[in-house]
Amino acid sequence: MPKLSAPNQGRAQALLGSSILFLILPFPFVFMRLWARWMKKTRLAINDYLVLLALLFTSGYNAAMIVASVRGGYGQHIWTLSVDEIMTNMKLSVTATFLWPTANSLIKLSVLHFYKTVFDFQGRLIVFSVYAVGTLTLLYWSSTVITALAICRPFAFNWDKITITGTCGDLKAYYLSTGVCNLIIDVMIVGLPLPVLSSLQMPRHKKASVIAIFSLGGIICILSIVRVVAIAKLEFEDVMYNIVLCNIMTALEPTLGVINACLPLLQPVVTRLGNSKVFP
Repeated sequence: MPKLSAPNQGRAQALLGSSILFLILPFPFVFMRLWARWMKKTRLAINDYLVLLALLFTSGYNAAMIVASVRGGYGQHIWTLSVDEIMTNMKLSVTATFLWPTANSLIKLSVLHFYKTVFDFQGRLIVFSVYAVGTLTLLYWSSTVITALAICRPFAFNWDKITITGTCGDLKAYYLSTGVCNLIIDVMIVGLPLPVLSSLQMPRHKKASVIAIFSLGGIICILSIVRVVAIAKLEFEDVMYNIVLCNIMTALEPTLGVINACLPLLQPVVTRLGNSKVFP
């Protein structure tokens, strides 16, 4: 564990605290989603299984950040760290590079499948749009993972730049390009159902509530923008000290993504709790 006397311990503590919070936060919402399915006596759909997988990978990412803040020296200047701490940090970074896009892509696919289930009656255009954005999501995930596998040669050079001779591509360009692609797909997914929702025949206040729930993904888009800007300004010369804000934004995105994917399905639970004596 990092020394409590370390001059930049506050950054490690900020990452540790946020990672623990983000690890816990999505579980109640996924539980309520499953509870809502049980209350309505409906079988789990593909989008439910995708959310469960997304929760698994999101939890893995947050667990990696917890270990990075405790054992890997995140938040400390690189010249204050031991070789073991640096290697631990870099190995966790490589692991996170696979966990994060997988979690985000599973969330996107879950939301898109939910759209297809709910809006299938609206015709071929929205179904085609769902498949098109789903294809983009799969291409984004595969290109991100393949590039992560190939960007440093040999692969072990990702974490061991002391005893191994090798080369790496432009890591900043990699993170920036994947962040921008992720943002573009998020905007597409948030905007996809809005024309259908705005044309629904229902009271204005109810329509506004439905649109608001489906538009909460806009918060994730804002987080993606903040993350892209943070990456653009990131100085890789002392990356372990400078990357904490990026990591917090990066961890928050799939955490909120899992929550956002669950919200449209929680009405039965909210109604039950609202009518209970526990929540008068």
